[in-house]
Amino acid sequence: MALTLRAAGNGQEGVAGDSGEVRLTTALRTDSEAESRLCGVIVARSRSMEALPFAWPVDSTMPYLVPQLVNGADVQGYRVIVPGVNSEYRFEGFTTDGSTRVSLRWPVRAERSLAGDASDYDIQAALTPSPHALDSLVMQLRRRTPVAERQWRGQRESASEIDAERAVKFAPLLPLLPVGFTAPCGEATFTVALSKGAERPLRILARKDETISVVASTPSGAVSLYFEEAGPGSASTGRTASVSAKAAADGHVTLKLRYAPNDTDPDRQQVLVRLTSLLP
Repeated sequence: MALTLRAAGNGQEGVAGDSGEVRLTTALRTDSEAESRLCGVIVARSRSMEALPFAWPVDSTMPYLVPQLVNGADVQGYRVIVPGVNSEYRFEGFTTDGSTRVSLRWPVRAERSLAGDASDYDIQAALTPSPHALDSLVMQLRRRTPVAERQWRGQRESASEIDAERAVKFAPLLPLLPVGFTAPCGEATFTVALSKGAERPLRILARKDETISVVASTPSGAVSLYFEEAGPGSASTGRTASVSAKAAADGHVTLKLRYAPNDTDPDRQQVLVRLTSLLP
């Protein structure tokens, strides 16, 4: 696997030596809804099917396979296998300073037939080239320009604004897997399903003195939220509610969410939750 890089507008293209096809593209980052959803998927380590900012059209409506984070020295993001007649490895991510979008596609094929319920391990073992080898290719990419003076970490200034078009369904790979911000993704918006009378925890990885701010909004009833470390007495409640916490040590903080409907409201509601990280 080899790529020849060439300038393309404000970014670069990578051309495969075997086919002459463009398989890598970079572009300056914009504050788009699709890029925000990509950060949501990265932060939540999600399997949720979302309209991500794929640089090339996806010719399949089948669920993406073997999603995984890829963390290189200069590039971080999310990769999937897009199944179908023209199955491909797809990576979408950012340079670690958040300034540049990085997109990679590479055709893959299965060396043997697979059961419909095949595990991620079996799927990856059957594919050529290996997804892990393509992950390594991504991790070898190096940033062309100096590190931006101000890392991205989320560019939206309003502390209370939540944009539903930027939200992804909160669907982590494992129920207890915590949310984790990355260098280029310091903000994420989720839709979280809450049921009447049930408190839902959301664990957020944090570094010492990192401030985590949360704003939540519900279309009906009221949403209540507080950080477990501060206790229920610190809860904020309302149609829109917000809280923040500074991590006392490296580890995590735990957000507690609860939905309280009025008499005519549904007992289950999709609540918008926006998380923002501020580093010291």
